[in-house]
Amino acid sequence: MTSAAAAPGTRTRILRAWVPTWWRDLAGLLAWGSMLAVLALWVHGGGLTDLLAGGSAALTTAGRLTGLVAADLMLVQVALMARVPFYRASSEDDLVLRGEIRAIAHRRGADVVELPGRRVPGRPSWLPVQAADWDDAEALVSIVPDVAERDVYICGPDLWMEHARAAALRAGVPTDQIHLERFTM
Repeated sequence: MTSAAAAPGTRTRILRAWVPTWWRDLAGLLAWGSMLAVLALWVHGGGLTDLLAGGSAALTTAGRLTGLVAADLMLVQVALMARVPFYRASSEDDLVLRGEIRAIAHRRGADVVELPGRRVPGRPSWLPVQAADWDDAEALVSIVPDVAERDVYICGPDLWMEHARAAALRAGVPTDQIHLERFTM
């Protein structure tokens, strides 16, 4: 795996050179447009009112918005680039837009790997507790054997993204092939 590390970067640069600049601009506009649509739906559904009310309703609605934003970014990643998207959430119920993500992945010939469950306690990990026996990097390689030859797109809470990034680096993914999509509340 380490001997092939130089080739993926070269291949990736060649592929990026073939993508016209206008396509990147259009993809960025569509991503922002979808994010604005999610925000508008959240506001229309009473999210802003609940947030301004304070208390537990504010925390609940902030959590919903975070889940909607993460799901929307997952949709964008599946639609534009991902071949094996991992979908991590704290529970099955938190896998919002699950059907849409599966449908887009299916149309693009991708497999969605769903990983619901609380995080592994006692160590920094991106894996759910059901996979506590796995090393983070080994789990990544076992699910996507050629992960070091791919671009890896990570979106989620900052601490979780850092754990996923560390696992990708240990799995042999070059730094320039790891892309983090950060959002904060």
